[in-house]
Amino acid sequence: MSDDSDDDIDMQNVLIYTQDEVLMNGLTQLGWKETRLNFVRRTDDKNIELYKAAFGVHPAAAAQLIEDLQTTKIAAARVERLDIDKLHWSLHFLYRYPKENERENMWHKSRNTIRWSCWYYVEKIRNLKSMKIVWPKFPGDDIWVMSVDGTHLITLEPGDSDVPKDPSYFSFKHHTAGFNYEVGIDLFTSKCIWLSGPHKAGTYNDAKIFKEKGLRAKLRKYGKKAIADEGYRGFPGEISTANSMDSKQVAEFKVRARQRHEIYNGKLKQFEVLSDRFRCKNNPNDNLTAAEKLQCCFEAVNVLVAYKMEFGEPLFDI
Repeated sequence: MSDDSDDDIDMQNVLIYTQDEVLMNGLTQLGWKETRLNFVRRTDDKNIELYKAAFGVHPAAAAQLIEDLQTTKIAAARVERLDIDKLHWSLHFLYRYPKENERENMWHKSRNTIRWSCWYYVEKIRNLKSMKIVWPKFPGDDIWVMSVDGTHLITLEPGDSDVPKDPSYFSFKHHTAGFNYEVGIDLFTSKCIWLSGPHKAGTYNDAKIFKEKGLRAKLRKYGKKAIADEGYRGFPGEISTANSMDSKQVAEFKVRARQRHEIYNGKLKQFEVLSDRFRCKNNPNDNLTAAEKLQCCFEAVNVLVAYKMEFGEPLFDI
């Protein structure tokens, strides 16, 4: 039977939650008493802000995520018997990136249970990438279709290195070990449509990633161009940077495109798993390496930002 068949989904086991049910579950897990939540219901906005401060997304977005994880045709993303408590642990992990002893104090479960559950759901969310991060069909007469930029994430020094510091990982932006990710944003919808990484920050600058990791070839294939900053000079057939010959309107358009991209990168970094130093190291007992875990988190956060955009949280006003 095909992975894309609806017959693979047992609809009797699908749990559908309303926004209010998701909100109440998340806040009671945080220690709020139901009576107190009903009291402060003088404004539901207050409860929603409390929820978002812990889990990073609107409860309506979380409710849709819960439904999608159970009904998606993407087999690798589908959850057969979803546990809303454990999903909330995972959202909190991505948004607040607590240490393991902090998670034990919050959820009152064993370290191994919390760790396994979080990685299970983070991987499931990440696997919705092909549903949320999609290369669109661009209008045929538009040449500039996207903006592109790299974003650096800091990590521990790799544990498999023979030297204390491996220069191939050195991030010049943060002066420590890290990875560089390439992100592409649709100029028309402001949605993320391209991700590439992780790439060792000391080995791959933005231009090298663009040249060697697929985006340049893809833009060539479709005869389109991206707008980017000065770090992408040297690719006039595929990249448009600031140019003294640009008209005032064109120059302003390029500036606005780069500003929107910076805002998007900032929304990613609101999730502290991406803004803090990533603490995982290579462990022979794990199924994933440290780089693979960071990639999993990065892609999951991009999926969550897509949900945020779809549920009443506009990212851009410029």
